[in-house]
Amino acid sequence: MLKVQAGGQTKNLIVLRGDDTTEFFKAHPLVEAFNNKHGTGLTVVSHPVADIALNFGKTWQSLPIFAVDAAIAYEEPGTALGKEIVFSVQDEPRVVLASGKYQGEKDAALVTLGLTSADIAYTIGGITRTLKEIWETDGIESLLATDLGAVSEIQLLVTNDRLKWVQNFPASSDWCRPHAETGVPQVEVLEPGLIPDRGEEDSPTDDRELCRLYSSYVGLLVRNSSIHIGNCRQGVDARYRASDQFGVVAEVPDADVPKIQAILDKQKEV
Repeated sequence: MLKVQAGGQTKNLIVLRGDDTTEFFKAHPLVEAFNNKHGTGLTVVSHPVADIALNFGKTWQSLPIFAVDAAIAYEEPGTALGKEIVFSVQDEPRVVLASGKYQGEKDAALVTLGLTSADIAYTIGGITRTLKEIWETDGIESLLATDLGAVSEIQLLVTNDRLKWVQNFPASSDWCRPHAETGVPQVEVLEPGLIPDRGEEDSPTDDRELCRLYSSYVGLLVRNSSIHIGNCRQGVDARYRASDQFGVVAEVPDADVPKIQAILDKQKEV
C-alpha cells in the first residue's frame, strides 16, 4: 500500500495491475468489479492525487504508467466545438463525447472528473451498453476479453453539469500552468528555452507538460511514472487510443485499508 499526503490528508493507493496490462477504458470497470468481489469502495486514482504521488517523495518508483479518473476532449486548434467531439483512428473504435452547452467554443478542452464504468459505453453489433452493464451481466473477465475489433463506437455519456470547461487550451504540446480544478495544462505557455528542470526530489516545478494531438481527441488523461524519458512525471498525456494498455492504480478509502492489507498479506503467503 502506498501513502500520499494530499490536502492535509493521507491518501492510500494500491497498484491493481502493472504496466501494459489493461486496455485504456477498462480500468474503471476492473476497479468496480474488484469492489463487488471484496466489498470495498476503491476508485480509480484521481488526477490531483496522482499528480502528488508522481511529484513528491518516492511513491512514483512503485507506480506504472496509468490512466486517472478524468476524461478529456478537444478539437483541432482553431476549430469550434461541434455537437460532438470525435476521435477516430484507423482500425480503432470511434470515441465520442457530446459538447453540450459548449458547442461553438474554440481552443478549449472539456474535462470530466470522477469517471465511472456507467459513463463509458461500447457499441457492438448495433447495441450500445455501458461497461457497467456489460461487466455486471457478463462478468468482468468477459468484458476484459472483449475484442475491440467488434466495437464500432465508444461513447462517454457525460451530462452538461459534469463537463469542466478548460479555456485557452494549448494548441500544441508544451509546458504550461495547470488549470486549478482539473490539473490540465492551460493558458500560460513558457517561452522557448525555459523548460523547467525537476530540481530537488520534493521541489518539482509547478508547470506541467501537456502532450496532445494536433487533431481532435476524446479519451482519458494518462500519467507516466518513468524518469528515463525527459520529465515524464510532469507530463499530462491526452493522446492515447482505445487499444493502448496501461497499469491500474486505485485509491483506497480509510475504512477499507485493513481489508486491503489483509488481501495483500494473503497474496504474499501464496
